[in-house]
Amino acid sequence: MECEVVYFVVPRAAVAETFADLAARQDPARVQLAATEHSMALEG
Repeated sequence: MECEVVYFVVPRAAVAETFADLAARQDPARVQLAATEHSMALEG
């Protein structure tokens, strides 16, 4: 039997979304954009 066994863990959708949200919040470009939007709102 020329084969190999492969196994892996797949996170549930809720966990994957949590990691995606965390990564988005920690994104330096997104942080800079939020700061710029805040400054522009104060000027307006």
